[in-house]
Amino acid sequence: MTINTSIIELPPRLRYKRCNMPVVSAWVGYKEPNIHMWLDKSIIVGSVPVKYNIFYYGLIADCPALALILNFINHTEYFCCFYCFIRGQHDRRCRKRQYIYPDTVCTRDPTSFNNHSQSAESNKLKVYGHRGRSILDEAIDVPLPHSIICDYQHVT
Repeated sequence: MTINTSIIELPPRLRYKRCNMPVVSAWVGYKEPNIHMWLDKSIIVGSVPVKYNIFYYGLIADCPALALILNFINHTEYFCCFYCFIRGQHDRRCRKRQYIYPDTVCTRDPTSFNNHSQSAESNKLKVYGHRGRSILDEAIDVPLPHSIICDYQHVT
């Protein structure tokens, strides 16, 4: 997993050049990272922790990375959508979850996203897909789930 940034204050023609999109962090390993250690607010330069003010406007990642960063269930469980409350149904014939769209879809909003994540955190239970609060709850400038952008090329 890699975290890249873009510098918003630059004009658009310069903003998206590779040299102006620095890598903030990268994780290479055989198991999932400790997300609180990995995305801490301090960055170690040499042996000295240095504090930076970083504001996150959005989050783009594949589903496994989003689930880890958002403290959410993975894409094979019942309430796995970051944007709505569609409950998966297990089909024993094909041994997979099926997500059937109803006529009206109930979407998540910042209030429900926050309430369910806090409830999951305090009760140590899964609540509509939440396992607890996201490490980005206090760092992200646009409220969750509006700031989540799923990389659909790498969904599963």
